[in-house]
Amino acid sequence: MKKKPAIRIYFSDYFGVEPKVVEDYGAFNVSLINDLPLFIDPFLLFHSERQDYQELHKGIIRYVTFLRTKARLALPAGR
Repeated sequence: MKKKPAIRIYFSDYFGVEPKVVEDYGAFNVSLINDLPLFIDPFLLFHSERQDYQELHKGIIRYVTFLRTKARLALPAGR
């Protein structure tokens, strides 16, 4: 087992695992201190033949519609 670095940025750093072990396992050596631009493309859900994915797409659309409705509401007068 390798020595843990002072600044533990990656999964392998935090858990003291060699990055090659993570890679050989087929996992992504994720950064634990940064946001990642990972997302689910709603159009892939929409075009899927799987009913559960289509339902997820509908839920995303409902939520975005809810947010739009809330954003249109008048804000209360400040004091």
